[in-house]
Parts: sequence; C-alpha cells; structure tokens
Amino acid sequence: MIPNSRAFDGKTFFEYEGKTFYRWHHIRKTGSYTLRFRIISTKSPHRQGIALFFSDFKGKLWLNDEPLPVLKGKFQHYTFKVGEITDNVFTLMVKAENGSLVFANASERIEIESFTCGAFASAFWIETLGNDRYRFHCNDHEEDDDFDDLIFDMEIGE
Repeated sequence: MIPNSRAFDGKTFFEYEGKTFYRWHHIRKTGSYTLRFRIISTKSPHRQGIALFFSDFKGKLWLNDEPLPVLKGKFQHYTFKVGEITDNVFTLMVKAENGSLVFANASERIEIESFTCGAFASAFWIETLGNDRYRFHCNDHEEDDDFDDLIFDMEIGE
C-alpha cells in the first residue's frame, strides 16, 4: 500500500490491513495547553519536518516561550524542519478560543524548492504511547510504504 490520492479518495484517512493512515492530525481543544514534540528519527534521503496549519483557529501561540503569530488564509502554515530544531525538541504553548491546530509530516522536494505534506502523498499512522502521548510514523513523498522517514512524538500537556 502506497499512500496516494486514490487511497485517500478525498478523505483525510483510510484503513488498510487493520491500521489507520492519516494525511492530517487535528487538535480540537480549547483553553491553555502545551504540545511538546520530539523528533525520534529520520530515514529519508529528503529533509523532513512537521507542518502546522490553522483551521479556523482563534487564540495565541508561543514557540519555546517566543510569541508565534497565528497565520491567516488558506494553506498558510509553519514547517518545523529537522536540523533547525534545537536538540530535536520544541514546545508550542497554546491558548485556544476555538478552531483547531492541524499537523502533518512534511518532506522537502528539491525539484520544486518546497516542503510538501498530506495533500502530496505524505501520510502517517499514530501509535498511542499513553494518556495524551503519541508517536507518529511518517512516510515522505516518495512512492514507498516504509513509514520510517520521520518518526516523532507529541505529548499534550496542561
């Protein structure tokens, strides 16, 4: 199984051999909380990252204690790139009024000088590590199905 537009068939997830694969992961939570990310490993020949999109999100964000503007407009996002993340760890502090934060893995495509994510065949499956602790097993934009191109943890804290 290679994640592609046909496999997703317009949906944000699909099931295959007992596992659910996703293009995006939505955090729909209001109030104050933190999201702590830790890069576990990368095995892709392409640079990897974690993309953050905003879906009708209203609120405030801080990246490692520094204010992070909420981007407005369709498909506006941040990409936290492996190699630019100090010690492979970063924390988002969130004060959400409504909407959701949307995450996806991102993969650098040199031929178009950009990072691409869920809409361009990248996908992931999620392993639950504990209460509000998750491990994302990600595939890049290459046509394979190894899901070890980027592995990262996300923990939701108060």
